[in-house]
Amino acid sequence: MSKVVDRAAAGQLNAYFAANGLLHRHQSAYRKRHSTETAMLRVWSDVLMSADAREVTLLILKNIFCHFIELYVFVLISYL
Repeated sequence: MSKVVDRAAAGQLNAYFAANGLLHRHQSAYRKRHSTETAMLRVWSDVLMSADAREVTLLILKNIFCHFIELYVFVLISYL
């Protein structure tokens, strides 16, 4: 039941923020037709445009999935 209420509240908040222009134009999370892929395409497009303009460009990517695995293992061990 709580998940249903959470989804309904999130949907209403997202609709309100979108209707009133309160979401940043580069925000991909919690938006319709936006995903990790669209965010990465935007970043890659910005990198290519900067390179075409001969601007110095630095892109640093960090895989944080391994941190979640470590946390999960720690929590699992603490329960044993």
